[in-house]
Amino acid sequence: MRIIKEWLHTQKLRNRLKEVFAKAGLYTEHQTRGGKVPIYPKVHNVSSSTESVRYVFTIPNGLDPQKIEKKWFCFQQILGRNITIEGDVKKFVLHVFHSDSGLKPYKYCYKEWHSLLKEYRLPVVVGRDQFGKMITYDMLNSNTPHLLIAGETGSGKSSMVRVVLSTFIQYMSPDKLHLYLGDLKNSEFHFLRRVKHVKEVCMEEIEMKIMLQKVWKEIRERRKLMEQFEVDHIDAYNKLNPDNQKPYILLAIDEVAMLKDEKECMITIEKISAVGRSLGVFLMLSMQRPDAKVLDGKLKLNMTVRIGFKCDSAINSNIMGTPGSEHLEQSGQMILKRNGLKKVQAPYLELSKAKQIVEPYRMSKEEKMLQIPLKEEIPLFGVLDDEE
Repeated sequence: MRIIKEWLHTQKLRNRLKEVFAKAGLYTEHQTRGGKVPIYPKVHNVSSSTESVRYVFTIPNGLDPQKIEKKWFCFQQILGRNITIEGDVKKFVLHVFHSDSGLKPYKYCYKEWHSLLKEYRLPVVVGRDQFGKMITYDMLNSNTPHLLIAGETGSGKSSMVRVVLSTFIQYMSPDKLHLYLGDLKNSEFHFLRRVKHVKEVCMEEIEMKIMLQKVWKEIRERRKLMEQFEVDHIDAYNKLNPDNQKPYILLAIDEVAMLKDEKECMITIEKISAVGRSLGVFLMLSMQRPDAKVLDGKLKLNMTVRIGFKCDSAINSNIMGTPGSEHLEQSGQMILKRNGLKKVQAPYLELSKAKQIVEPYRMSKEEKMLQIPLKEEIPLFGVLDDEE
């Protein structure tokens, strides 16, 4: 009798997922003599625990995997909002959680994460998922070079930006990582101005143009060096040139949407997103409100990792590609888009604590003044005019 009950329960769960596939239109069509027959994803396994229900399924050949994200609202309507999915092309693992109890607020502590970061070259701390698993990844990975963060005031966006940058500063030496920071609201990066890793902090659009020109010039120089040494990645060049190694570069711009009318800047940012990874140049862009005019075309496609904190509408969450983030309620809670969609709780790092963390890495004002070179005469326009 118990076996029959378990089988009936499993069939009920399986049928709920099949209902999702039908309502979402997740199928391909096969032509037969009697007409077209729909071919739905195949459910291979269903297992349940006190925390969640786990589904494993594969989609039929010819079905666009992106359709799962586009129809995510159907999954939420039928299975609930506490769901995550992992997979990319064919096989997917879907978890349906019974509650949000696994996502509790907690404070950032670098020591707790350090052991997980050792295998990475440019590690990003994300947070803990609903199983309590600590989520990290390497920006050097071919699938995750650039990061996009969005969230309204109080959602946890600013804390997340501080977590990412503070981790970089503690993990990497100033000769291995250079930070170029754009702070168009003068609210995020001011406390990093004299940190040894930081080469520039810009607060005005005109300064951003000059900084982007410098980064693009460095990219062009690296291209020539890699061509000269016949290598396809900056790491390979560094191995051949131990005495003249090139550092990784992170270009972080907060409120990048404020540059949407600066066509020249946006073109440069988009080009960096396309060619930067192999050259050791990476992007972290953040904004309060996702803007379709900024996140269009190649730039959005190249920002492969996206963190969506609470936003004000389904329209904005869909612009970000993090459906469901409009329903988040707890500060620090996010929808992480990285090989799927996952709900994660970010660690909290307040500004005063971040200042304490970076204090040992700051130089004195006198040292900073000595490091400032004589300013070159750099044209404010035509940043890309001399591109090869």
